[in-house]
This record gives sequence, structure tokens and C-alpha cells, in this order.
Amino acid sequence: MPRKTEIKPVATQLLEQWDAMSKYITIDDSAQLKKIIQEAENIEVMSLDTETTGLDTITAECLGYSFAFKSHVAYWVPIHTDPQLKMLKSLVKSKTIIFFNAAYDLAIIKKYGVIVSEDKVRQCTMPVLIDIGISNHLRS
Repeated sequence: MPRKTEIKPVATQLLEQWDAMSKYITIDDSAQLKKIIQEAENIEVMSLDTETTGLDTITAECLGYSFAFKSHVAYWVPIHTDPQLKMLKSLVKSKTIIFFNAAYDLAIIKKYGVIVSEDKVRQCTMPVLIDIGISNHLRS
């Protein structure tokens, strides 16, 4: 009896293609971070996400943050590279920031003195993910 050919969901195929084209860079020193911040100086929109020790914004500590401001390139900054998130302050200054969980991330970075103006905050919502076919991947 012939085996059924595995058919990957379209969303999975899209994510694999995206991943193959993307570059993820860990920034391990402040000089490298400064250089990237200078590169992003004239960028108007970027995405930002935090990684933390928990889900409670009061007790959670920041382990680092990731950001992107150009297609197919994302940066990860471990907390030891920017311990007080001082360089993050200059990075987000006057930019529109896209968050997946804005309320949480804003609360975490605020603990470190990083404030993003409300008019510069954008929340990525599930309808956006559905439009690009990612929601099916999230369910699996």
C-alpha cells in the first residue's frame, strides 16, 4: 500500500521559507550594539520584544531584548550586553515600536527607565498573523 505524501500546511511552508531567508544576530558587546543603534538612527519603525524570568511584570526580570528594523534581520541583546537597558533608550527614541504584547513589554522596560510614548506604540494583533498565515502554525 503506497504511503501518503506528507503535505505541510501552507503556514508551515511560509515560516520555513522566512526562517531560511532570515538572519538572527546575537549582540555580545556594547560596541557592536552601539554600531547597530547608529545604523538604526534614521529608522522610523521597529519591532521590540523582551525575554524575562516570568510572566508577572512586578517580579519578572529582563533577560534581554530582541529587535528588528529591516527585513529578514533580527537582533538579540542579552542583558549582560546592556545591563540597565541604557542603549535601548537611545534605540527606541522617537521610533514607532511594534510589540506582540505591548502592555507586558512596556511594563518590563519601564522598570529600567525606558519609556515609549503612547503615540509610538503599535500592537501586532492576531488578525495580522492570520493575514500572513501564521495562526495555523501557532496552533500546532
